[in-house]
Amino acid sequence: MGDLDALADAARASGAPGVVVVRRDRGETTFGSAGVADIDSGDPLGTARQFFVGSVGKTFTAALVLALVADGQLDLDEPVGPHLGEVSVGPAVRVRHLLQHTSGLPDIFAEPSFFAALRQDPWRRWEIADLLALVLSVQAEPPGARWSYSNTNYLLLSLVIEQVGGTPVPDQLRERIAVPLGLQSTELAPAPPDGIARAYMPPDNPFLPAAEGLVDATALTTSLAYPAALVSTPADVARFLEALLDGTLLPPELKEELLETVPADGVECDAYGLGIARSSSFFGTSPSPCGAAWGHLGLTPGHTTIALSRGDGTRQVVVAANAGFIEAQAWEPLAGAAWSAFCGDERGGKEQ
Repeated sequence: MGDLDALADAARASGAPGVVVVRRDRGETTFGSAGVADIDSGDPLGTARQFFVGSVGKTFTAALVLALVADGQLDLDEPVGPHLGEVSVGPAVRVRHLLQHTSGLPDIFAEPSFFAALRQDPWRRWEIADLLALVLSVQAEPPGARWSYSNTNYLLLSLVIEQVGGTPVPDQLRERIAVPLGLQSTELAPAPPDGIARAYMPPDNPFLPAAEGLVDATALTTSLAYPAALVSTPADVARFLEALLDGTLLPPELKEELLETVPADGVECDAYGLGIARSSSFFGTSPSPCGAAWGHLGLTPGHTTIALSRGDGTRQVVVAANAGFIEAQAWEPLAGAAWSAFCGDERGGKEQ
């Protein structure tokens, strides 16, 4: 068993049926895995399975927005309203506000009306107009006043990308990121792809509660996402972060914008840039022994992803588990595996 296999195995103390750990060092990728992709069949997880990567997709979305900025089609500080059609968010909300979660708009996934509707029909296929109708009727805060994580921001950015770029978001993702970087397993999927790691939640989850045992929620994520759910492999996510931060995808002035942060709440991250977080600890777990890293968490019904990178793109670590809505104490083994792989021989160092 290799070092990363051992880390993946230790991370299964989180309760996940399977865990993958990938490390990329200056273009060289190593892999580790433990456990199963499907608890019914017992199929081993391996290292090439796709996962729903959840809010790691926000970093991909930010890269698409910045590509439009680089092309001169969009400005970070222009009002977002003209790009939203009939959707109204007020004249003061700028593109930058959406990217960095300072728009003041409420989070659709924190709205009681959304969960009430979800409990009535867990398998409903949500359209973006339905989601926005629920959340934009709630009083917003003034934009720019403070950081507050809101998935609503990135629903709106999907509309901006489509309106400004002129083609659907899946097409732009493929043409601007996936094909140039060789990300053969990264796509916006309207349904779970064949062979994806099955997604599991504990029985006391808020979506599909059960009396006991793990609940298979593989089909649930695609019903909640617009325009579709981002699926990828840990290796593809690592390659994307490398390209985002080493200058492959962005010119220097836009990388500087990407990493210009505002203070965050410290629960998932310490500070937040444009679709990318700077983190030294997750949910009160033991902090990184080598300082903060750049990246994002991805939390979906049934899958959990931790994606980390150095700021210069020279090292990435991605941990993916086929368990979601894990309990607070379960974060310690997952975060421990991520920081152990990321820090390597650099313990006691500075921000990466």
